[in-house]
Amino acid sequence: MNKPERNFQTSILTAPMSREDAERICAVEGLHLTPELRQVFELAEREGVSADELQRRIDAAFGF
Repeated sequence: MNKPERNFQTSILTAPMSREDAERICAVEGLHLTPELRQVFELAEREGVSADELQRRIDAAFGF
């Protein structure tokens, strides 16, 4: 059976995750964002950084 072709917008796939998005995902697992991670998200949202830059900041802040 052939799978239908999917045409996702690039902007949807590369948009940075917001703090609210991360908190909703964590809530499903019964987890909460740390104050430090919440700060990283809030600063990134204020500055309007890209998804890649947000990932670099998270990696730098938490040693990944």
